[in-house]
Amino acid sequence: MTTRSSSLKPVIPTPIIYSVTGTQSGAVATGTYSSGSSINFNGISLNVEGTPANGDIFQVNRSQRQSVFQTVQAIADSLTVELDTKSKRAKLANDLGQALYSMDQALEHVQTKKDKCW
Repeated sequence: MTTRSSSLKPVIPTPIIYSVTGTQSGAVATGTYSSGSSINFNGISLNVEGTPANGDIFQVNRSQRQSVFQTVQAIADSLTVELDTKSKRAKLANDLGQALYSMDQALEHVQTKKDKCW
């Protein structure tokens, strides 16, 4: 009978350092990322899910105006993509989430205009 011995070495995670840089303003915020915590800067709270790693890049842009018709077309385009990889399925989930948010904003805008008319 052969026995194998193994040793366990504790893995000390390397802290994940983040920095937020504005296109025009330069450095906005820096810190050490902690899972479950938000990254806050300029009144924005950004939550990262999953396991980020040093070197990952996230880009946050101002929202742009889009017509309801463009939103519906974006939904249709998203639904025609083959979902053969995890990244494509994740992109579809993100695209549909953004489209639903855009539709909600459009309906809110219509409601605001309607309220002003009455």
